Amino acid sequence: MFLSNIYLFRFTKPFEITADELNDKLKELLFKEPGPQEMSRSGFVPPEMMRDDYLVRSVDGRLQLTLRTDTKKIPGPVVKAMVKERVEALEQEQDRKVRSKEKAEIKEQVIMELLPNTFPQPSLTTGYFDCENGLLVVGEGSAKKAENFASTIRKVLGSLPVRPIAFEQSPTFTLTSMLNGSTPFGDKFAAGHKVVLKDPAESKCKVSIDNLDLFSEEVQKHLETGMQVAKIDLIWNDQIRFSTDTLSIKGIKFEEDLNEQLDDIEGDERSYYDAMFSLYVTTITEMIDDFIEWMGGEDRTAIVEEDA
Repeated sequence: MFLSNIYLFRFTKPFEITADELNDKLKELLFKEPGPQEMSRSGFVPPEMMRDDYLVRSVDGRLQLTLRTDTKKIPGPVVKAMVKERVEALEQEQDRKVRSKEKAEIKEQVIMELLPNTFPQPSLTTGYFDCENGLLVVGEGSAKKAENFASTIRKVLGSLPVRPIAFEQSPTFTLTSMLNGSTPFGDKFAAGHKVVLKDPAESKCKVSIDNLDLFSEEVQKHLETGMQVAKIDLIWNDQIRFSTDTLSIKGIKFEEDLNEQLDDIEGDERSYYDAMFSLYVTTITEMIDDFIEWMGGEDRTAIVEEDA
């Protein structure tokens, strides 16, 4: 139920849709298993603990939906070995060197032969519309997977005016200046005990520091050499721990107080899941608002405000 990773999209103009309207649209792309010669297939399935014929959970005006993608993953070494065997046999039979184009065709043929007997591996991506706050929140830490989720919704809706959250200033600069003390850290967020620093001049040069005071002399010496924050662990209001790589929020964990609230939820399983979703979204929305402000504010130059 809880999204341990989230990627944030902002609606670029006012957007409204009801649960029934969204459900009807999602039915145009119901999940079906990949065919024998298909590498992958995506489609929508009911969120956890929803009835089989309804694809949207609606709680407090937020609309949750789940995309399933089944992908057949053929081991690379298996393909490589089969291609090598066939190339060698062809070269021996015809007494000539097999060209690169022919090798590519043989590889494609091998893959097509293996596909029907390869079991697909399922993966689920859950997200939710928060139209009131102008957000599409996707439960992915990867920008590519989050974009795929958004584009699949766009495919069934015809239009989905969203873009990734943009900040007024570089997130890397903001996080680095907070860690080196040139910008106040504030009182809503606290540094955890893990950070990844990178050298902007050498992308492969990274330093991972764990289980250490991030304001210690050791960390500050790395920052003085020009290294920048690539990823950092944070704590929000003593309620949620997470890490951020400046583009997504990962490893979200509720602290004890919020977990105790979950323990107090009563009712049947469906009611419990709805209550969990409500508590999660309410808390996360507050954290997102604080996070955007803490990161220096959002660049809203491409956002069409409702008043306009």
